[in-house]
Amino acid sequence: MDYDLLVIGEDRGGIERAIAAAQQGDRVAIVGTGQSAPSLDSMRLAIINLAEQREVTMAAWRAEVSRLNRCQLQSDNAELDCFGVERITGQAKFVSPRTVTISHSHEQRIVSSTEIVLACGSRSQRPPYLRCDDHFVLTIESLLGLVDVPRSTIIVGAGETGLSAAIMLADLGVDVTVVDEHVTLLELCGMFDPTFDAIQSLDIAFRLDDAVIGTELRPDLQAGVRLASGRVIVADSVLICVAQEGRTDGLNLETAGVGVDERGRVWCDDSGRTWAPTIAAVGRVAGLSRTERHSRSDIELSAIAFDYPVATNVRGEPGVHHFPSVRPLISAGAAIR
Repeated sequence: MDYDLLVIGEDRGGIERAIAAAQQGDRVAIVGTGQSAPSLDSMRLAIINLAEQREVTMAAWRAEVSRLNRCQLQSDNAELDCFGVERITGQAKFVSPRTVTISHSHEQRIVSSTEIVLACGSRSQRPPYLRCDDHFVLTIESLLGLVDVPRSTIIVGAGETGLSAAIMLADLGVDVTVVDEHVTLLELCGMFDPTFDAIQSLDIAFRLDDAVIGTELRPDLQAGVRLASGRVIVADSVLICVAQEGRTDGLNLETAGVGVDERGRVWCDDSGRTWAPTIAAVGRVAGLSRTERHSRSDIELSAIAFDYPVATNVRGEPGVHHFPSVRPLISAGAAIR
């Protein structure tokens, strides 16, 4: 074998696994592009770093995220070099459970390893019916491509990414409305989750128990979100956060005996082991969501025990709820048509 451990991808979990193995004297290599894409974490940290500015512009935000990514990449490279981890640039493709081809430019290299770790990460899913154009209807990956910070944004999906994005944009002063099919906020994040505390302190509107069936660009150059209830919500931009999909396309995982779900995330057990004994997965490519999920009965019991309302209907309108310190949907930024 060429290596004891081969890491495919550059997620932080993969880098840490590579360093840990190298510290034990293993021959380790990591395959990737050598470039660091903007992440939600770096975008949020950039906002914190720019907090002293009276108004954060998109150009300043983009520049700070770029600086943070460069610093992280330099730090990762220095750490990998320190422990003798080889860096291989290119696209990996499985030939067998222990062998991959790595293509870069017009060159191809065959590499074998006793164990392989998938650390490819994930990206925002772009459902066709939501018609992402990266100008008005966006994903996290395309958000920094805007010329200006939007005045108002509708976030479709209140999972981990959607709620984190809502908090981040609200911190920038954006008028944020979150739309999700769940009935209560406590179904999305536990009462003791830091996300829940952060949401309560910000001016974020929620429209729950309603499904998004499409998006549209309006004549006034705003984006509209069509709901199953028949209403249309309008804002400067729409951020799609419905799901994450694994960056596993092109890896030829079926040849290695590794199963993936409908979103390209790798099927694995709690320890990250895949169907192939020699291959493991770490990070978001493993498709692991929050470690703690609350059932409906657990939510209700918690709410009763702490004398906390699960949800309060606003004006008797179906699907529109508010929570203590969280305003109802109606606002100037995201208007209902």
